[in-house]
Amino acid sequence: MAPLREAIATTLLTASADGSHATYLCFLDPDWCLWTAPHGGYALSIVAQAAIQHAARFLPAHPDPHHVSAHFLRPALVGKEARLDVRLLKRAKASSHLLVDLVVDVDGAPELAIKSHWILSTLLPAPSTSPLHPLSTPPTHPFRPTCPLPPRAECVPAERYQRFGGAIGRLDFKEAREWCAAREREGKTDWGGWVGLEEGGGVEMGMVPFFADIGMVPITRLPPPHKPGPSWFPTVFLSIHFLSRPARSPSHHLAILTRGRHFRDGRFENDCEVWQEREAGEGGMDCLAIGRQMMLTLPASKREKGMGKKVGDGGEAKL
Repeated sequence: MAPLREAIATTLLTASADGSHATYLCFLDPDWCLWTAPHGGYALSIVAQAAIQHAARFLPAHPDPHHVSAHFLRPALVGKEARLDVRLLKRAKASSHLLVDLVVDVDGAPELAIKSHWILSTLLPAPSTSPLHPLSTPPTHPFRPTCPLPPRAECVPAERYQRFGGAIGRLDFKEAREWCAAREREGKTDWGGWVGLEEGGGVEMGMVPFFADIGMVPITRLPPPHKPGPSWFPTVFLSIHFLSRPARSPSHHLAILTRGRHFRDGRFENDCEVWQEREAGEGGMDCLAIGRQMMLTLPASKREKGMGKKVGDGGEAKL
């Protein structure tokens, strides 16, 4: 098993002298899949890594992703090399815009799997460690959001994730079970918990999309008869607003919040917040990113037919 930072690596193949066009290569690690398809957040982290690598080489004034909107057009194929086509749309003083396409080989023909639009700029570390912009609320301001979850030590293992196997099944999932139960009694689908990687070395910016797509799917928290049976939940669209760079900390655990409210014909939104503890000795937490995705609910049998493998029992087939 390759650690996440290695599993999302990209390699430059060709590029124009000014960086207006470039092609990168990647490998879709089968250990980071859900049965036979790559986890959506993992695939988008590969795309993020290409954008970050391209910015470091050609856009040094704008090294950080500020926002991404990504459309998932087909499942990527695991265990194979894939291509990332990068095109510079705009280079300005405050930000730069990139289009990054993930292209996979299907029976010898290239097919577009993910189409994404990236806005790049310069993000500061969380406000606790950097000078505040006058239009930013300080950590102690009453209007500044705080993470509502209890500390990781007060959460319990979420065994349901282990059945996915592979790298995702080996993640350190801790669920804020009492907090989730309280939200359920209020008629909400909110879920919260902590997710940690096996690897050390802290969290890097390119990993954030993976964490933004790893929480509990809201529709699976509905009561019967509205809760679906064995299903899978493909992502159609995912947008992420990056708020700050990850802290320079060896911790590889992040707090994840998910929620959804509008459920229509199996379609629903999944809103996510990704939180990180501040650097050692500072106390408190900062929000790294907020995400929103549109998801579908499909019977597990359709995945069996389309992907050629059976899924396990027990409700949701995608996290």
